[in-house]
Amino acid sequence: MVSGLKLYELVNKFARRLAIRPGKEGIMKIPNKEVIRDLSNEILTKFMKYNVPKATIKSENDVKSIYNQIISLERQRKK
Repeated sequence: MVSGLKLYELVNKFARRLAIRPGKEGIMKIPNKEVIRDLSNEILTKFMKYNVPKATIKSENDVKSIYNQIISLERQRKK
């Protein structure tokens, strides 16, 4: 089972990748720490809302997979 700190680190890594956007010149830009923190907290809030057990998260790829499933579910519910 992953600890709370390790879970936050995995979510933070994923949030950093999710937030990277290409700039005007096509160069990838990393947003500031506040944007990453806010996105990480948003992801963790979604995980808590949908009762995602910590034991299911062992890697950044798990975070990505679960997050994408939640986003897909939320989009379906809006239809």
